[in-house]
Amino acid sequence: MGEMEAVAFLMAAVAIVTAAFRRMGWNPVLGLIASGIALGPNGFQVISSIGSVHQMAELGILFLLFIIGVELSADRIRAMAKFIFGLGTAHFLFSGAVLGGFAWALGESLTAAVVLGVALAMSSTAFVLQTLSDSGQLASGAGRKSFSVLLFQDIMVAPILAALPLVVSLLSKPVETQAIHATISLPVAIIAMMIIFVVARLLLQHLIGYIHDEEAAEAKKLGGRSSYFLSAVVAVALSMGVAAHHLGLSASLGAFLAGFALSGAEWRHDVRATVKPLESTFLGIFFMSLGTQVPLSATPIDMLQMALAALGILTIKAVAGFGAAVLNGIDLRQSARVGLILAQSGEFAFIILGSVSTVLPEDTVAFWSGAAILSLVSTPLLVTLATKLSQNTEPSACDPVQPTDELPDTATSKSEATTP
Repeated sequence: MGEMEAVAFLMAAVAIVTAAFRRMGWNPVLGLIASGIALGPNGFQVISSIGSVHQMAELGILFLLFIIGVELSADRIRAMAKFIFGLGTAHFLFSGAVLGGFAWALGESLTAAVVLGVALAMSSTAFVLQTLSDSGQLASGAGRKSFSVLLFQDIMVAPILAALPLVVSLLSKPVETQAIHATISLPVAIIAMMIIFVVARLLLQHLIGYIHDEEAAEAKKLGGRSSYFLSAVVAVALSMGVAAHHLGLSASLGAFLAGFALSGAEWRHDVRATVKPLESTFLGIFFMSLGTQVPLSATPIDMLQMALAALGILTIKAVAGFGAAVLNGIDLRQSARVGLILAQSGEFAFIILGSVSTVLPEDTVAFWSGAAILSLVSTPLLVTLATKLSQNTEPSACDPVQPTDELPDTATSKSEATTP
């Protein structure tokens, strides 16, 4: 199958699988991953051009981070600050430290353990929010607290993508050169991020605003909308991604900074609505690409070890999430639910591993990516278990200050932006 045929086939597969699974009331992410397993090189080999799959998957992550940046308003962060920065920080630090120690105890190097701890600590924004919404748990106390943790992780993606390659580079160098390398690399990365943000904020925001107003006036006059606002928004996301890549940062980080620079505009909701269809399609391809990475040709012993590693991830994150919630004053039952809901590793784990893939051994990345995928597909079961814990219980007095009726709109908006 050639490049063009592969692209057409992938888009058709995303549409068909998503529609079929939604029709059956199942989360489409499961179907997309399963489709990737079946159709990829480790399955029936219908898709042989894996290069095009990964390139399109990268676009899904780029648009995902762009939309996350657009949605990160200061008002939203302020309203949920207690649980975003209290519970979110504790969950990330506890999970990352223990998971890093777990990887190191299994024989990974210090560099790999640091990367794996950070990557595997990230839960799945796309999968968790959609599953909570489907199960009616998104507006519950545990659902709101889980949303706060996911929002913290979304915020942390940008600094992690900027800092982690520097940290890995330092750990892989002789001790005497680490200070010199850090002195040079860190300021360069900060300056590069500032350049991208300032250009997007001062120049591109005005340009996009002008195009938005012109298109709105034309739509009012002619009774229909043109497509050049879409073209302009996509051009901003891609161009800032390319600029970040050339400045030594990840393309996804550049797209995030561009989106964040546009987050204060009055028309930011139009930006999200315009980009969402593209993001949903390419993010669906991203989940399919995860399926193509599952090593079905691995030996039974390797698969068993991968399954045990996934079980270790789930157990560690569930316990760490429980402990973090208890320390933040949440009752034991809700703490257990938060731990279960966020126990999987998510899509950002693969982005982080990909950002340093040239440093880590290929078999290390493959093994832990497979374990992360196995933990990811357990999300519906985890949410079901958390839902059972909530039966016949009253809402906790420790719920966030934000009113219950405000969060569904916020969370639904985010869910729509991050799921196929």
